[in-house]
Amino acid sequence: MRKKIPVFTDASEIKTIVQLLETQPTIDLIDSITNHEYSKNSILGIYSDWNHYRTFCQSHHIKALPASVTAIRRFLEVESQRRKFASLKRYTATLSMLHTILGFANPIPHRQVRFTILSLQAKMAGDAKQTVAFTHEHLIQLKTLLSKSDVLYQVRNLALYNVMFECALKRSELKALKYSDLQFEGENSIKITVSGNTYQLSDEASLFLKRWLMASNTVDEVPLFRSIDRHGNVSENYLDDSSIFRILKKAGDLLHLPKDYSFSGHSIRVGAAQELSNQGMNIRDIQDFGRWLSPAMPLQYIGAKGIADKEMLKFKSLTPWY
Repeated sequence: MRKKIPVFTDASEIKTIVQLLETQPTIDLIDSITNHEYSKNSILGIYSDWNHYRTFCQSHHIKALPASVTAIRRFLEVESQRRKFASLKRYTATLSMLHTILGFANPIPHRQVRFTILSLQAKMAGDAKQTVAFTHEHLIQLKTLLSKSDVLYQVRNLALYNVMFECALKRSELKALKYSDLQFEGENSIKITVSGNTYQLSDEASLFLKRWLMASNTVDEVPLFRSIDRHGNVSENYLDDSSIFRILKKAGDLLHLPKDYSFSGHSIRVGAAQELSNQGMNIRDIQDFGRWLSPAMPLQYIGAKGIADKEMLKFKSLTPWY
């Protein structure tokens, strides 16, 4: 969805913002000048991107805003030595957005910058690595390790692994789940509603979830999965992204996975898509099951990269050359 961010027109106000961005940028400043249109995580990303560029400019004694074409090209070339191409694209999106809302000429569409981007794209082709899949076999191993544990965080984690896998949940969907999204049928059957879709949990997953509900006293509108402090007290707040990342990393540690083979926030979605494919489900049904907007990502997850690339092209717009 296109963000509704007004363009600054007052010269004095623009000058003040530029000074703050170049000397003492804050997350609140980024949030304010982007009209509070972005999520917390997006604001953190923009803040991080800007600081990378600001640090580069300071170290090379270059004026950061407005940026020159030469500065942008040099920045991308330097960063390409230690960043993936996806990071470079994110940097250009951030810099493009900041120039636009501050009323400066946008250097990103300039043909020299575009040529630099295309050159780096060709040079760095293949640097993106597929997210490590959290597979059904991993889930079975974790059940063996954790199913008899009474340690509260392990009870929670096992329930979380199962629910995320069986519903192919994104982190945002996991955080949004509440007790009211559950339907109880009989002794060992739980259905769960995610974004208007209802999923039947397996008997095992239902059992693990019930154990967590009882141990954590989860009721009413309280978030389904919550943080636990070092004293074993369960918070009333939902898990944030960093907490979910640590829980998934903990799964890799328990399974003694090598450091370069660790789980990320997308690992369970990848593994769920692969499991559905292994069960014979076609790509359109996998897309519907996992609530993907297009078949591009599930195609990539199950290894059909060529078809996935073609699907992704449908969502890309051509940038005019200047």
